[in-house]
Amino acid sequence: MKSSIVLLSLASILYNGLQAQSTKLQQVIFAAELIHIERVDDLVLPIPADEIIGYSILVNDKLYEDSLEPVMMRAIVGYTLDAVGTGTFYVHDFEVSEVTTVSGKYNSPEAFYRDLAAQDPEGEWKYDPATLTIYGGRLDATYGPLELTAADSEGRTIALHPRKGSLAMAVRMVLPRGDHKIEVIKKATSHRAVARVKVGEGSPVSIKG
Repeated sequence: MKSSIVLLSLASILYNGLQAQSTKLQQVIFAAELIHIERVDDLVLPIPADEIIGYSILVNDKLYEDSLEPVMMRAIVGYTLDAVGTGTFYVHDFEVSEVTTVSGKYNSPEAFYRDLAAQDPEGEWKYDPATLTIYGGRLDATYGPLELTAADSEGRTIALHPRKGSLAMAVRMVLPRGDHKIEVIKKATSHRAVARVKVGEGSPVSIKG
């Protein structure tokens, strides 16, 4: 009997955890369960363009396959660490606005990315393992060159200067006039955010972003 109680308790904990995460996704994506927009292109989802591949969007239970327009552009800087590959390397006093200094020995670009993200959390740094690129950064910060030495380079130091670019922090979708059910599903977890969207009726309600 006790084992049954324990299993039920674990199931309840898991269920409540999943429900909480689904609720969080709902709160992040939609400002309300009923949304009025005036124009057919007024619906903006606060999902960064480089992350949208991890989501499915359904309109009235059918997969949305039209194009998504990148919007809410944010200035970023990027560093590509292909010169050191995936091996061990040393970072020499990487400065953030001459205040925060990141340095040390790292066994991979991802390890450096995690350290940088921890020390400069407002930079919302991201890592692309396919290109060994770290990108992000705060608008009110300046980022210097990234000087590093690969463990197998016989002491040769490489200076990587920041490459400026932009990243869309949201995407815009186009809907025909009328009443629609919109579902946003995170593929990795199957968590859903759902809203009813009326196009061309009533006062506009903002989408969270």
